[in-house]
Amino acid sequence: MTVSNTPPQKFDREAVLETCETLFLPGDVVELRVLNTRKHTVSGYFDDWNKLADAAQKWSGNADSVYITLNPVQPELLARAANRTIEFAKHTTSDLDIKTLRWLLVDFDPKRPAGISSSEAEHQAALNAARTCLNYLTDTMSWPEVVAASSGNGAHLLVPIELPNTPESTTLLQEVLGGLGFLFSGALVEVDQKTFNPARICTLYGTLKAKGDALPDRPHRLATMHRKPNRTKAVTLDQLQVIANLAPKPEPRQARPSGSFNGSRDNGPFDMEGWIQRNHISVADGPRPYQGGEKWQLDCPFNPAHRAPDAALYVTAQGAAAFRCSHNSCTGNDWHALRDLVEPGWRERKAPAKPASYTPLLSGGVPTVSGGLPPRQEDDVRFRMTDGGNAERFAAEHETNL
Repeated sequence: MTVSNTPPQKFDREAVLETCETLFLPGDVVELRVLNTRKHTVSGYFDDWNKLADAAQKWSGNADSVYITLNPVQPELLARAANRTIEFAKHTTSDLDIKTLRWLLVDFDPKRPAGISSSEAEHQAALNAARTCLNYLTDTMSWPEVVAASSGNGAHLLVPIELPNTPESTTLLQEVLGGLGFLFSGALVEVDQKTFNPARICTLYGTLKAKGDALPDRPHRLATMHRKPNRTKAVTLDQLQVIANLAPKPEPRQARPSGSFNGSRDNGPFDMEGWIQRNHISVADGPRPYQGGEKWQLDCPFNPAHRAPDAALYVTAQGAAAFRCSHNSCTGNDWHALRDLVEPGWRERKAPAKPASYTPLLSGGVPTVSGGLPPRQEDDVRFRMTDGGNAERFAAEHETNL
């Protein structure tokens, strides 16, 4: 296969200016950054969008990507390189340099080898996933309009937010991405789980995405905004929290009594196969590998009209159990709701056992243990509390290993 002889459009100045006017307010300061250009970083700070466009045009098509910070930076950073770029930049924007949080980037990345542009099919799959997510957020969840764009290789949704730059805000946005990833990541496209940090950089729309060589089936493309709503309303905290709550969370582990062993690790994955068998769940397909974990497809237990594969059980790569039905009427029917449905009382049964009680003896006030410990173990506890640490002597006298 030969390299394409048709040069792609390398820059769209009007699109760059439109991006700045959409994402930022007059007086905002943002960083323009170019990575991996002759093994060094180019960086500059701008409050003049025309000068930012001039700088972006120099690098568009001459580097893999041209980026901007999505959230405005502290105005003092303009003094690092005021409305110009410098090469071999020593300092770029950190999370602490961000003034306020205005945008959350939801990045739909098509799966492919690293360092190459996406094919048309891969690019379209990302756009389709973003469109499905957009419809869900705006129609089902009543979110305000968001920015929709092509990154050149994948798809972006930029969610308008108004949050302080605090650890609590960062944690919330991380959980929101977890919920969206759970809902909309699939076999072909993944929702990037790393785009929650305050100093997140984003492809500058109107510049060329140029990973690898431009081949006929993997061309370089301009990053472009497809939907530019009037930014009059931000997503509320409550709306963000609803999506954050959808992210699968590991089951809390009940501590085992000291010295016991049940053949599995406390932090091991949830035993979904055993749970399915114990609760007589009819599975249509599975388990199959899914994003580092496993997936089981089934008819929805809440509404059998929602047939497989629309409903599924999961064990994530981190070992967490989860359930999802893709129908709008099942919004909120998560893993815990499913357990409430099929095994009533499970929450009470998972409550941790009360620790053994310690009561002082009348002679000498030395604590002993009640609750059925074997005599040797009771001796062990009493010895440890009274002698204070000659474990080797105790082991030798009792012919046991500690």
